[in-house]
Amino acid sequence: MALLDSLIAFALTLAALATVVTIILEIAIRACGLKRKGQVALMNRLVGEVVTRHLPQKKSQWEVVKGILENPFSAAKMAADETQQGYLGTAAGGIYNEVSLEHVLRRVLETTEAAALLKQAEKDLKGRLQIIGNKYEEFSSALAADFKRSAQMWSIFVGIAVALAMNVDGVRLLTTYLQDPELRQSVIAKLPAPEEGQQKAASGKDEIDTYIDDLKTRLSDIGDLALPVGSDYFPHCLLFFAAPERANSPDPLCKGEDNAKRGVAGVTWLLKAVVTGILIGLGAPFWYDVARRLAAVRSAFGGKPAGEERYRGTDAQENAEVRDTLLDRVIDDAKAAVEGGGTLPTG
Repeated sequence: MALLDSLIAFALTLAALATVVTIILEIAIRACGLKRKGQVALMNRLVGEVVTRHLPQKKSQWEVVKGILENPFSAAKMAADETQQGYLGTAAGGIYNEVSLEHVLRRVLETTEAAALLKQAEKDLKGRLQIIGNKYEEFSSALAADFKRSAQMWSIFVGIAVALAMNVDGVRLLTTYLQDPELRQSVIAKLPAPEEGQQKAASGKDEIDTYIDDLKTRLSDIGDLALPVGSDYFPHCLLFFAAPERANSPDPLCKGEDNAKRGVAGVTWLLKAVVTGILIGLGAPFWYDVARRLAAVRSAFGGKPAGEERYRGTDAQENAEVRDTLLDRVIDDAKAAVEGGGTLPTG
């Protein structure tokens, strides 16, 4: 039981550190405007290769893209020309990070000769929207897969950086848990349970400031656990403290002046820290899943805000029945708007 508890505490610790890595990556991604840039690239391809082939357009390709991705309530507006569009700072502040299939179809209809198409053949319009919807989901999946591959690679690099910076030695961590029942129980009690932690790691936020606050909170939570990491342990103690200050260190390698022994230990520590960083880079969902499975073995033995939902609308998520219902709703709304002489509803 002690071994299982130690492994659960170890998995939860790596999950907490992996969440820190995820937040750091998210801050970098948002600061660089990579999600918005990806959305613009996706919409450019969708409009250029699919929409213009199936629906007559009243506007240029970039104007259609702007109509889909520009937030009408943002003070920042997308550039009048694609070549002038930036993705850093306020230049990209008015671009949605993510839009739903329903939102895309509604905005596409606003830029087409919807009235003429509805008069010609409603069924034909639905077929064309079906093709556009299928392609949007296909392009979205491809973009998400490419983004995920890049994120996984960077997650490992950032994980290694975090392990080196925070002096996280996985072997030392697990050994401490095996030897200290109070610490491992404290970690299990204080760190999020697998279900809660996985939900937190996957929750989306839009503002960089919110992510930074979340990062500070996570680091504070980890610091409160008194784990065998940080400047009190070798080799960071040598960097941050003079010899007299290291006398009370919990790590024997921080005391004395045995440089030969420290040299060998330094190489070993570097290897262990890098491996630990790679493990952290596997991601919070992976480690929460490990913790959940270990907890099951142990047991065997003993909201998006309403405003965001409004512009995002509904996604079919590759469900044909849901997509069919969504298309009918969008076409019915368009028909009602055209027959009433008004504008198409914005969802």
